[in-house]
Amino acid sequence: MVIVKRERISIRELIEKDKYIMAKWLSDPAVLQYYEGRDRPADLKQVEQDYFGEPDEETRCLIEYEDAPIGYLQFYPIQEEERVLYGYDFEEVIFGMDQFIGESDFWNRGIGTQLVQMVVDYLSDELHVNRVVMDPQTWNERALRCYEKCGFRKVKLLPKREWHEGEYRDCWLIEYDGKVRDRAAVVIELEGQVALIKRRKSGQEYYVFPGGGIEEGESPEQAAEREAFEELGVKVEIGETLGQVQFNGTQHFFRAVIIDGTFGAGEGEEYGAAHLRGTYEPMWVPVEKLKSLDVRPSEMVKTIQFGMEETLWTE
Repeated sequence: MVIVKRERISIRELIEKDKYIMAKWLSDPAVLQYYEGRDRPADLKQVEQDYFGEPDEETRCLIEYEDAPIGYLQFYPIQEEERVLYGYDFEEVIFGMDQFIGESDFWNRGIGTQLVQMVVDYLSDELHVNRVVMDPQTWNERALRCYEKCGFRKVKLLPKREWHEGEYRDCWLIEYDGKVRDRAAVVIELEGQVALIKRRKSGQEYYVFPGGGIEEGESPEQAAEREAFEELGVKVEIGETLGQVQFNGTQHFFRAVIIDGTFGAGEGEEYGAAHLRGTYEPMWVPVEKLKSLDVRPSEMVKTIQFGMEETLWTE
């Protein structure tokens, strides 16, 4: 299952057949110098035990470039022991991540920077993580430069944090504190109904308007149009601005009408990895039922209902 894809790079969940390429990488001294250590090569049995047993809470992924495997990545919620060590409270959602590129032909090409940025964007935008942390060894300046390009900053020196090639090495605690990303969404009304996405996530059931993050170089209107196609499978014509809501940045809402496509045929990346994102179900909901549902943000429900009442009054 692909978790995130951007241009030529994709990150998908690890599957059974990946153990062979993982064993190749984790027995390569050039890779181990930067990952587990050259004194800790792993054979196939060890790889199966370490990476293909039942995971705790980590999500294990393969990195692909033009569909060819090139590396490994995992992300996971930070637990109590690390929170205490790092000095974080227990209120924020904090994830850690680890990764390596196993094919040396892909080193020094900027791919590491791209894939790290992809994952922190995904964790921030889709899983609503407040911080992403890592603790690279202080001598690994190449990795540190990569992470700093992606917005990580050094927070705390961790003396003798990690055993590596016969000695304890110092590490830097580095963090990405979650960028605020503006969003855009469409409000599509048809015959007394409004298009919504029914979400089920972490035991909650609620409804949202089709939309998502505004990408670099996009206007809010362009983002709303793109998101409507990705989430609903329809092309829309963007109309008037219905309002803006301030929550984790600015959320822009536009009235829109469907001009082409099949409602419910969206194939955006949010429909993958349901155990991470929850489920997405496009549907039409009668306007009069909006008050009885958990529709987010509630401000737009009031706007829609006020507009409907105004239309009936003028008629």
